[in-house]
Amino acid sequence: MNAFFGRSEPGLAAHVDALTALHYRIGSVLLDHDGQWQTAAADLEPDWNTAEPEYRAALLLGFAWSSRTSILTEDESPAGLYAAELHGYSREFSGTVNDFHGEQYPLLPYPGPAGALAASIAFDRDDTDISLQTALLLASADGPNVFQGGDPAPGCLHIPTGPHPTDPHAPITLSFPLPDDAFPPD
Repeated sequence: MNAFFGRSEPGLAAHVDALTALHYRIGSVLLDHDGQWQTAAADLEPDWNTAEPEYRAALLLGFAWSSRTSILTEDESPAGLYAAELHGYSREFSGTVNDFHGEQYPLLPYPGPAGALAASIAFDRDDTDISLQTALLLASADGPNVFQGGDPAPGCLHIPTGPHPTDPHAPITLSFPLPDDAFPPD
């Protein structure tokens, strides 16, 4: 979120660093698996299981928001039902991205029914596979587009996944479209 900078809550930098690392790992593995969340899940289980539940919740909420303009794959599993519910909350939300995530994001608590559901799923240590599958279903909604190098596409959430194969100074990112009103005007 663009509101990270200029904030001074205790522990915020550590949270952002850990969240970014997990976000990066998910993007890298999804890229390795051509956006196929089912096969990516096995590679991500160790990372997801050892991640703090706060980071899992933040990613669930972030992926729900970034999926709002995409088509979500129908899946009748528990993860599919959670993903559909989070996706629905994000699509119905009429506020800004900062309103959806809350002013303290990525620190808890998160507002609204999407925030409560994301935290509930993420803090369930007995079913981390379900929360991981939920996150991957949301992250791969409508299939991620691979944006290779150059300037990031405006209006997208970009997950860096490594250096571009022909330009080490440009990143490869997974690019998830955001709605036009995602960022308030300057």
